[in-house]
Amino acid sequence: SFNWTHPSSGDGSYCAISDGGINYYYSRQQGQLIKTTMDTSGMTSAFVRIDPLMADTTKYGFIAPFVLDPNNNNAVMYLTCGDMIYRNNDLSQIAVTNSYYKTNQNWDSLALTRDSTSEITAIAISKSSPNRLFYGNNKGKIYRVDNANVGNPSPVAISAVTFPSNAYTSCIALDPRDADKILAVFSNYNIYSLYYTDNG
Repeated sequence: SFNWTHPSSGDGSYCAISDGGINYYYSRQQGQLIKTTMDTSGMTSAFVRIDPLMADTTKYGFIAPFVLDPNNNNAVMYLTCGDMIYRNNDLSQIAVTNSYYKTNQNWDSLALTRDSTSEITAIAISKSSPNRLFYGNNKGKIYRVDNANVGNPSPVAISAVTFPSNAYTSCIALDPRDADKILAVFSNYNIYSLYYTDNG
C-alpha cells in the first residue's frame, strides 16, 4: 500500500499543485484559500491564507472552485466568489509567512462576470488558447472570457438552448490541444448531464 499524509484540516474543497511542486494550493469551506509548501514527508512546512480580502464573504458558495493558469501556474489563479470571478495576477509574490489573514495582494475582480441572479459553480482555463477562461453557473449557463489575464474583460455566452435550466454546471473539461473542444457536465435529477462541442 501507499502512504498518505494529512497535511491540513477543514472541509476539503479544491486543490492544485504548481509546476515543479513549488507550491500547493487548497481551499476550505466558504472560499478559504491556502498556499503552502510541503516537506519531503508530505506535511505542510509553511502556509499563508490568500483568498481576497476585497471579496464579499457572504457570496461564497460552500464550495468555491478555483483554477491555476496552466500556462503560468506559479503566478495566475482564478477564484469564484458566488456570482463573480477574482483573478490573482502573481501568486509568486505572496510570501508564505504562516499568516491566516486574507490579502488583497495582486487580486483583481472581474466585475463583468458578475450576475447577481446566479452562482458560478464551475471554472476552467485553456492550455492551447492561453488566457481563455470558461465558467458555468447554477442556472445551466456557460460563458467564455477571452484575454482573461488582463483588465476587466467581458464574458461571452456560449450556452446551447438545449442546456438544462434546472441544473448547475458541475464541471467543464477542455481538450488541452484545442480549446474549442469542450465537455460540460450538469448536475441534477432527471436531466441530460453531458454536452459536447467541437467549435467552442
